[in-house]
Amino acid sequence: MRKLCTWLPFVFLIVLASPGQDESSTLPVRGMPEEFFPELRKVLSSYEKTSPILRIEREREKEALARKVVSDGRQGWRIGLGINTYSLHENREGGPFRSRYRFLASASGKHPIYHWGALKSESRIAELGVLAARTNYIEKQRVMTSNVRTSYLNLALQGYALELAQKSLELASENEATAARKRELGLVTEVDLAETKIATLRQRIRIFELERELQAEKRLFAHETGYDEQLSFAIPESFRLFVTDFNSKRPMAPIGGTLLSGLLENLDHAIAIEKEQVIVAEAIRKPKVNLVGSIYQDQVDVMDSSQTQDRTNLVLGVQVQWDIFDGHESEGRKSEALSRKRRFEMQREYEKQLLILRRDRLRYDLETRADLVKSRQELATVSQEKFEKSRIEFDQNRITAEDFFAYRLDLDQSRLDLMNAVVNYLGLLGEYLVLHGEDPTPR
Repeated sequence: MRKLCTWLPFVFLIVLASPGQDESSTLPVRGMPEEFFPELRKVLSSYEKTSPILRIEREREKEALARKVVSDGRQGWRIGLGINTYSLHENREGGPFRSRYRFLASASGKHPIYHWGALKSESRIAELGVLAARTNYIEKQRVMTSNVRTSYLNLALQGYALELAQKSLELASENEATAARKRELGLVTEVDLAETKIATLRQRIRIFELERELQAEKRLFAHETGYDEQLSFAIPESFRLFVTDFNSKRPMAPIGGTLLSGLLENLDHAIAIEKEQVIVAEAIRKPKVNLVGSIYQDQVDVMDSSQTQDRTNLVLGVQVQWDIFDGHESEGRKSEALSRKRRFEMQREYEKQLLILRRDRLRYDLETRADLVKSRQELATVSQEKFEKSRIEFDQNRITAEDFFAYRLDLDQSRLDLMNAVVNYLGLLGEYLVLHGEDPTPR
């Protein structure tokens, strides 16, 4: 009992401290960019409602739904009304001249009874069209999600390049000021001073170009996503730590699973549509039975033909319509549908194998990109060491300011290449997860 009382305070402290762990110390769930970039998570959770591209795709689905309504309506009653009004003038031989107004009305209806499954097939074709439109929307959304991730990360990389360039500009300005002081002491020549000024001007021009390109890409990103809030595209510290410790925190791609492709789903829909088209084609030359009925008014002469009277007629019956010969139209449509069906089946098998090859290629590329990140890390480390040593040599007047600044530019490029290698790895991982239907996009 005494031992239990001794350990209870420590257990309490551990439980109390565990919720307050730094989020950056935990491994990412999938390693997707939005796990590090809160701004990107907000964009991905809202762009479906604001993206112009997805709004266009939603209208395509509405078009397909309208076609479904049209095809379903062909299976029901078709009712029409007719109203006639006119002025009648009669001048019969031996009789008086008469003038009167006439008003006649009629109503007719038609309902299909048996069309050999053609109407149901047309309705099924329209239904498959709706499914295809929804599949296209989902596929467009997947592609859009990948594009948003890629565009955001590219903007973050451009911002990182601008950040490095601005720090290098500070170093270039310091070198120019140092060279000016040394020139006053006669330690450097005018040429050396001019070189530092040129390096400063070149760096300012580079910053100007980076800012111009960054602003243009930001406007394009806002247009494609429809996201109107201000975004910084800043790289958080958690992602910088992730890049540094990439080898130990590298997210792995899952093995196995079902491949997901909107193209394969649409090919399945296309094959099913052609099966229904065969039924429609076969029904063209078969007798079609309809229920017809009408009620109408007309005017007939009375028995002695001296005057006319109004008459109301009611007709109800069965109509059989049989196109005995159609110029081989039905055979041609059936043959065309069967050919398209075989083509879609062959294309589906081809696309399925291509999808498997793409999956295998992505897994291979992920491994090679991981090795590339490791090499980039080593290069960045060596560049950092070389730059620190060059600083010492520059302070000792053993190298020129131009060489010292060149080492700094090499360091900036190695850091940017490392960040870019990690971003490319995450981009490939995102494609792989989307291919397996494991895209963790926030909703």
